[in-house]
Amino acid sequence: MPKFSWKGRGPNGQIVSGETDAASKEAVVEKLRDLRIMVMEVVEKSGDAYDSDRLLPQEPVMAPTQDKRAQDNRPRPFRGLLVALVFVAVAFAVGTIGPVITFECNREAGGGADCTIHERILGIYPIHEQSLTRVTGLEVESSDAKQRIVLHNAQGITIRPNNWGPSSHLGKSTDTIARSLNEFLADSAPGHVRKWQGQKVPLMIAGIVLLLAALITGLSILSMFAGPTKWIQKSAANLAAEVEKRKGELPF
Repeated sequence: MPKFSWKGRGPNGQIVSGETDAASKEAVVEKLRDLRIMVMEVVEKSGDAYDSDRLLPQEPVMAPTQDKRAQDNRPRPFRGLLVALVFVAVAFAVGTIGPVITFECNREAGGGADCTIHERILGIYPIHEQSLTRVTGLEVESSDAKQRIVLHNAQGITIRPNNWGPSSHLGKSTDTIARSLNEFLADSAPGHVRKWQGQKVPLMIAGIVLLLAALITGLSILSMFAGPTKWIQKSAANLAAEVEKRKGELPF
């Protein structure tokens, strides 16, 4: 098969050249066109220069396939951070299904108990808060196998969570919180008590989503630095090679 030397212009305007075996000059031009190289000259080793204008239109050239692949695989840290933000938004949306309810009571020396009920998404973002001074007691309100604590003072003013206490919970159960608050209200000594509860399933799902968001954020930050990125790529390549090697050693 004849050998041809060629010269062309690369994607950045640089002059590139080389040699290749092909059936004809037209085949050389076609091969270089696939590589996104604009041919300037093709010369058969024993022939004359080939005028590429007859085959290639003069138009802007694209990057070679290899360069384009490298560009497509380059790190995109800001895209990763955007995905992480979407995960955080999903976690907060799940957290609204069952906000974390916190009961907090405080008593100064010689005073009554002042209590506040906080309702927060994931225990972070406040969505509802109620306070009552001089709390004297509480009741546990029930409805359809659900419970919630109602605090009251001597004037008959009450406060209660907007959400019912979860049957499957993280933190303390409604009965446990009621006992702790009753013990605190029965004691006249200064002190402070704080108990919380949240629905198990929504909080666990939101927690997993937040962990994924943290992982994506960490990888996005690492991708901004060449050293860690190359190390991760090398480690992944070594792991893939090891897996392929072990597959080849399997007896079946």
